[in-house]
Amino acid sequence: RTLIIDAPRPSVGQQPSCPSFIQSCRYPCIGYRNSKQYAKTESRSSLSTHSIPCSSSPSMNDSLLSNLGYFNSLSFLAAYYAGDPIVLSSILSYERSWRSLIEEVTALKRLSEFTSQYFGVVDLDNLKRDENLTQHHLQSPHLLLKNLTAPFPHPNIIDIKMGTQTYEPTAPPSKQIREAKKYPPQSEIGFRIVGMRVMHNNNSPPSAGGGDEYTCWGKSFGFNLNTNEEVMRALMTFFHCDGGGGRSSSHYTQHILSCVIRQLTRIKKWFEAENDTLTFYASSILVVHDGCQNLCDHIELGDGASSVRQEPIVKMIDFAHVCRESGGDKGYLKGVTNLLNILEKIHNLEFR
Repeated sequence: RTLIIDAPRPSVGQQPSCPSFIQSCRYPCIGYRNSKQYAKTESRSSLSTHSIPCSSSPSMNDSLLSNLGYFNSLSFLAAYYAGDPIVLSSILSYERSWRSLIEEVTALKRLSEFTSQYFGVVDLDNLKRDENLTQHHLQSPHLLLKNLTAPFPHPNIIDIKMGTQTYEPTAPPSKQIREAKKYPPQSEIGFRIVGMRVMHNNNSPPSAGGGDEYTCWGKSFGFNLNTNEEVMRALMTFFHCDGGGGRSSSHYTQHILSCVIRQLTRIKKWFEAENDTLTFYASSILVVHDGCQNLCDHIELGDGASSVRQEPIVKMIDFAHVCRESGGDKGYLKGVTNLLNILEKIHNLEFR
């Protein structure tokens, strides 16, 4: 067995000498059964009260602290390689935590591909006065994001609130009841249309002098879509689909539907394979495409040049109510899966 002799306690009036681990062992080990028992005993001894320096001691010096940390580390490593169960459990727990942190950072980097570009925090008052936007003391701080509609001369825009639940679990009961009553079908459909704006054209492009106007639908419109079929008809309106098997739907409509489906599939895969810790309450997906190209893609511009087709943009927005919850976000995943199913059905109906 192992015999560890502690240093004698200081007498009354004598300052503690703060012995290091080696100094606390008056005599060497006279024998031990195996390396595991030795490492375990050494580890416990190095953490004893006699081996830990007292911060109030005026005689403490850096060399003693350095020795103590060095030999404590050696004892810890000895216990690890000897297979001490407590030490092994602690190290495995640390490894799991570190691995989880790395996986979450990697997942968040992937998530940034589905969000608008972020330029930092600016002061709105300074922005209005055309002054320095990034002063140290911001009176009216705002996030500065990329304008997703900028690439489109005549953008069609739709805001789709995702998930089966739009309130946080910690929200007051009154808010939970109020949010649930807003749109009961959301728990089954998995999303709702918050609003959309669609361009209607007078059969000629703006460059040729033709007029254009927009039709807008607000929240009340989305609240009245109670079935998948009604939601499907609303999405067909947004994408300029007539449901006639492609008789009047343009090639650009087919193009944007394919692009939107592809981008939504990437978002769905992120929720399936990479998101294990975050839940996105009251978050939305924004879809933008050029309404003029859709309606006028068969018309060539001057000098025989065709209009350049800008791919539609699909981005996740609104992250004010993101919570850390184990297991990821099943509600968001259900919503994006159902949305994909509806869009694929529209695509097959229009271009079968």
